[in-house]
Amino acid sequence: MSQAYTKYNGKIALKTKLDVKYLKNFARAKVNGSTSASIGWAPSGKGKYDYNVVAIYNDDDFAGAKHITYAFAFHDGQPVALVD
Repeated sequence: MSQAYTKYNGKIALKTKLDVKYLKNFARAKVNGSTSASIGWAPSGKGKYDYNVVAIYNDDDFAGAKHITYAFAFHDGQPVALVD
């Protein structure tokens, strides 16, 4: 299993093979199917969002049209890992 993750650096958009762009696509993101939960970049883990994201990592599968993206966040003060 060969994986090579790119880390979001907090400045330049992280773009996946399927043209998903983080942070831009957070505005359309659904967390666990909810359209009302907010998600956004908050490096301290304490922000105005329901899910305050502190790190994002992406790996594109160049053998196919796939990617795996992890967003590490805090929700209600507890750490969570979100996967796309």
